[in-house]
Amino acid sequence: MALALIAEEMARAGEFEMAIKVAKGIEDARERSVVLALIAAEMAKAGMVEKAEEVFEEAIEVAKGIEDAKWRLETLARIAEEMAKVGMVEKAREVFEEAIEVAEGIEDAFGRSWTLREIATEMAKAGEFERAIEVAKGIEGAFLRSWTLARVAAEMAKAGMMEKAEEVFEEVMEVAKGIENAWERSKALREIATEMAKVGMVEKAREAIKQAWQAAKQTASFYRLWEVAETAAIAGFTKEAVEFAHQIAGERTKRLPRVLDALTERGERKGVKALLALCGWAIGTAIHACRCLIRLYPSHAVSIAEVVQELAS
Repeated sequence: MALALIAEEMARAGEFEMAIKVAKGIEDARERSVVLALIAAEMAKAGMVEKAEEVFEEAIEVAKGIEDAKWRLETLARIAEEMAKVGMVEKAREVFEEAIEVAEGIEDAFGRSWTLREIATEMAKAGEFERAIEVAKGIEGAFLRSWTLARVAAEMAKAGMMEKAEEVFEEVMEVAKGIENAWERSKALREIATEMAKVGMVEKAREAIKQAWQAAKQTASFYRLWEVAETAAIAGFTKEAVEFAHQIAGERTKRLPRVLDALTERGERKGVKALLALCGWAIGTAIHACRCLIRLYPSHAVSIAEVVQELAS
């Protein structure tokens, strides 16, 4: 990882030869190929298109040597994304199509679906939306299919194709609602809510998170319920996160701190304070809450630290 970061920074600084030399010293083939692709992208941006093409080809060759098929194909898709970003669209499409063809031949159904999910996501990031949707719709299993389509829709929204993105999100919601397994349905709806919230579809996202909560309740699992509460907090639905947390009677010591952290990260003082009543059941949770309060109220850090010392003594 350290060599990868150095190589990337050198490429951004225009020190391409040295960046390539450092990248070639990276032992892990997956990491080495991705770093070479990132260097090639920087070279293309600097107008060194011909040399960039050579380095991209080298990155592809390294990726093709990755033993694990799943990682090999995901890495090829990542390289193709970088190629598309710098205008090498036709070559990127060739690499994507090669990856799709091989992925469709993976015998393990889950492995096949997961790999196609990654490829479709990278295609969407590269702006290949129509093909990404095609690939996503071909994924077996409604859970992974809906999750992938939600990612594609989010990328479309980021690209300014809001109307089309909303259409895809509507379709995704229908797919997710039809998932029989309650936990998978809840997880799919959580992922959809997260992607919707990221692109400003707040009310639709709120609706999805509420449906995820109802699905999680059907699992009769505290863990699954906390997953929804945490997702709500991360996505910015403080009111729902607090309401959900107050309804969950178990697993508080393990999962409540994650909700507190998510709210703290967003600076949600009221949300954190609304959960303090749940933190007194265990010393560890109470101390964790104090830590969050220090972050939210730094001017009161000393006073809060004194309380922590009392709790810990």
